[in-house]
Amino acid sequence: MTVLLISMTACSAAKTSEQVVLRLENSPAEAVYEKDSLKITVKPATGADVAGNALFEKFLSNGYIFLKMDIENKSAKKVTFNPAMSHLLSGVMDYKKPLDYPDLYQILSTPDAAVTPDAELRAIKDRFYDMNTVVKAGEKTSKLLIFRPLDPNSKGNNASFTMQELYVGVDTIVVTFPFTVKRK
Repeated sequence: MTVLLISMTACSAAKTSEQVVLRLENSPAEAVYEKDSLKITVKPATGADVAGNALFEKFLSNGYIFLKMDIENKSAKKVTFNPAMSHLLSGVMDYKKPLDYPDLYQILSTPDAAVTPDAELRAIKDRFYDMNTVVKAGEKTSKLLIFRPLDPNSKGNNASFTMQELYVGVDTIVVTFPFTVKRK
């Protein structure tokens, strides 16, 4: 079994730092959900997935977690994914929602900044899941999910990414992808 490892540095409020590695369980490089006419593939994004975008590269180097997710709709119905209805859970209390445009705007804004982060954010607008994404019948989409760094004080070695209320037509499903968190 081949395991894809992503190395990230996370810092706690106590200014301690430790190496955090997020890796997928039970898969060579990605987790796949495939049922009926829907296929969802999730994997930790690599440097190659964010290459060419200074903002993504900066976030990745600062410990933010990027998941690359492909949604392929082979059904006759539309599939609707709302990132606000998904989360990453590591340990017991380390609960993360995917960052959206307003979150990123706030992170990038500083009181003394002469320029707002609008231009930086426009450059990545279509590369990450921000709002509802509709995948029409026979289509496929591939974007990134961005999460704040894992808390190095979180207990446990397991994590999971869960998509609540993923709509296939008018029906909803819940999909969970397990991860293992390895701390160095």
